Amino acid sequence: ELQAPDSDPAVPPGLRFRGRCVAAEDGAPLSGVLVNLDGWPGNEQLEALHGPTVWDTPEPVLTGVDGTFEFETPVALSYQFTLRCAKEDRLMRSARWFPSIQAGTVIELGDVRMPGGWRIEGRTQDTDGAPVKTLVQIRNLPMPSAPDMGAGDTLSARSDAEGAFAFTSAVPPGTWPLFAEMEGWMLEAPTSFTVPEFEAPPPLILTMRALPSLQGRVVDQGGVPVIRAEVEVRQHRGNRIESARVKEDGSFTLYQRNRDDSPVSLVVSGAGVQRREFPAMLEWGTQGVTLVVERSRSQTIRVVERGSGVAVEEFAVLSSVNASGQPSNTLLLFGRHPDGRAEVTGLQSGRNFLCVVSKDQALLPSDWTEVDASTAPADSFTVELDRLRGLEVVVRLRDGTPVTGSKLRAFDRMPVHAAA
Repeated sequence: ELQAPDSDPAVPPGLRFRGRCVAAEDGAPLSGVLVNLDGWPGNEQLEALHGPTVWDTPEPVLTGVDGTFEFETPVALSYQFTLRCAKEDRLMRSARWFPSIQAGTVIELGDVRMPGGWRIEGRTQDTDGAPVKTLVQIRNLPMPSAPDMGAGDTLSARSDAEGAFAFTSAVPPGTWPLFAEMEGWMLEAPTSFTVPEFEAPPPLILTMRALPSLQGRVVDQGGVPVIRAEVEVRQHRGNRIESARVKEDGSFTLYQRNRDDSPVSLVVSGAGVQRREFPAMLEWGTQGVTLVVERSRSQTIRVVERGSGVAVEEFAVLSSVNASGQPSNTLLLFGRHPDGRAEVTGLQSGRNFLCVVSKDQALLPSDWTEVDASTAPADSFTVELDRLRGLEVVVRLRDGTPVTGSKLRAFDRMPVHAAA
């Protein structure tokens, strides 16, 4: 029989992040490094499974002469976390962890090596030399604290009304790609720059190019704006080249980035609408286009626990184009639903497959259920979820002696009605 660890059950274990900031060139500890830990919900599916989490950002840590830092925070299973180490004359280093970090985890970053470099500043302008206010980025920098970590590798700065910008982090010697863009503009030149090793680089002068556009509105058959839909540009054999989200007033703007002046066709799809292709070819620069689409259909369901019939009120509903849920699925709704009843909107015309995932992790997700939304909404139907069965496990040696402190891992889950 397993023994619980010696801890106060009233105090849930949290998470710890710790490490030491050192100079990349000689490993000497760095003082005066500002270290920030931040967290935010990972995605809607995890939020639906684990429920809302209250997580307060801890105060930043300023390293002392030993260069060390440590954070201790409450556990937040649905959260992802980022950590940043910043010092004015050094390249910022970053780390990132994705959701489902378990309570009691201690994350040891070890020595975070921070290379020296130069502060970069400059100006953004159009092809006539007039200032352009935009976002400027330096990419592919060695910022992640580990080579295989999915942390940010980009420094960003915004130019002001005069086109001036400056990065807050130093950039190490090397050749780095540049990116600059704002709505209606893209970077013309240069696309990369070199930071010398022994002298400060000259100011960067970035030239931006204004982009031709195509503008219009998306409305339903009653003339009401359709928001959240996506408008795609198709060109040359139907290849997708650009897309834009429909705004609150139903308007959209698409920009020509590829310098190809060939006419294009449009496709509307996404949440709340039936996908529709508009084959008419349009020239770049066209304005006042009106695209009329049909809104998507809905289906009412009720979710209960199998056997008892008790309503399951907190759940999420996913949709897919096939019964396997692969290669991807879409979250249609989540949250609390009184008496287990919910209206699922966003169904596409034809076959849809739905899966219900309860917030209660002791309830198994449902099978993918086919819903035909070709015509009017079908009658409401009930989804039954199976509850997992709890098993008492005793770990013993061959001679029958109980083993305490063993770790068990479950590879399969068995619904109650199928248990022997």
